[in-house]
Amino acid sequence: EGDARQLGGQLLGRLLSFRGENPLILALIEDIRRQDSPPCFHPLTPSLPAPGGALIGSFPGHTASITTLVALPVGMQSLSASRDGTLRLWNLETGQSRILAGHSESVTCLAVLPGGKQALSGAYDRTLRLWDLESGESRVLEGHTENVTCLAVLPDGKQALSGSWDNTLRLWD
Repeated sequence: EGDARQLGGQLLGRLLSFRGENPLILALIEDIRRQDSPPCFHPLTPSLPAPGGALIGSFPGHTASITTLVALPVGMQSLSASRDGTLRLWNLETGQSRILAGHSESVTCLAVLPGGKQALSGAYDRTLRLWDLESGESRVLEGHTENVTCLAVLPDGKQALSGSWDNTLRLWD
């Protein structure tokens, strides 16, 4: 399935971080560079994260792929949206999440309102929802005739724009 010619380049990108630590790794790097068909990707410096790098945590919970996420301006919190039709409000310190359910299809876009207490989501169910992040309750905004694909909150935080497969941009109060 994959292109075997990329293996050498991928290995180089990871192994260059270790070249001074182990003579066997240094020998492997030199072997890769001397191949009859050198890798297409030929990094001169470490270019891919080394194993055991900067990953701090992993937060499982959604039952389908995550489509978008935003960081909240208060606390160590994030809000994610998924093809499972839900949002999750995450505490990034504990890894705990609270499910915000209401959309009936994939949630495709999110925006947090100034202050971080409310968020707006759009979905393939052709609706937007305005969420109170403290209570978890939402208000439905209807008007699009096709999937909602993008949205933005205007700088004043009082209005929002949404875009859809119905070829319209809609302004909400």
